[in-house]
Amino acid sequence: MAALRHRRFFSLEELNQAIANLLPEFNQRPFKRQPSSSRQSLFVTTEASALLPLPVHPYEHADWRFRVRVRSDYLVEYDGHHYSVPNRLVQQHVDLRAAAQVIEVFHNHLRVSSHPRQASPGISVHAEHRPLNHQYYIDSEPAALLQWGEGVGPSVLQHLRYHLTERADVANGHKAASALRREARVHGESRLEEACTYALSIKTFALKSLQSILREQPDKRPSLNAQPISTPAHENLRGAQYFADEKDRPTC
Repeated sequence: MAALRHRRFFSLEELNQAIANLLPEFNQRPFKRQPSSSRQSLFVTTEASALLPLPVHPYEHADWRFRVRVRSDYLVEYDGHHYSVPNRLVQQHVDLRAAAQVIEVFHNHLRVSSHPRQASPGISVHAEHRPLNHQYYIDSEPAALLQWGEGVGPSVLQHLRYHLTERADVANGHKAASALRREARVHGESRLEEACTYALSIKTFALKSLQSILREQPDKRPSLNAQPISTPAHENLRGAQYFADEKDRPTC
């Protein structure tokens, strides 16, 4: 740098070029205490043979989250999306590494889970992470719930889509969607479709409101605005003329 102390540079590129021009002479300059050696000669005789090839993949920046507690449903959350880990790690602490394309989970410095990184809220679960007796979670996955809702009816499907895709609180939305399936087991799928249709008519998706509809059955009550049922004409029915005074009765 001393050789350039009297020069003025107007860009970083110009400075780098000037330094590059001086590097060959600098690297070949003999050491004061070892006149027979220079930086260039030491590199050729000692360092060059020890060099390893560059990594196949370039360095990738990653965001780390340390000591993240695994929830009871063996999920961890990153950037609004939930990823599964082996169920044996429930309530334990893990470390998350979030790269551009992948989410990795480490426990005791060993990688225990890996998922493609998702940009939107949701849940990603590997089948092998579930306990053997946890079939409930298979039925409660978003894709399985939506497929089930398509077979029940359009109103149930609309409720499921709201809870699974439109709610900001993903975890609670998933719980509410799973609760709909439990209600179907208790009240029947056709009755759940009726209740969901009524809930849509009063503009509510709340789970407690739907459970109240199933319990109280307001959709089964007669409407206050219903039109009175007209009595069909019949020869055996007595009309107003029958009860009229003799003088008011029509004569044939």
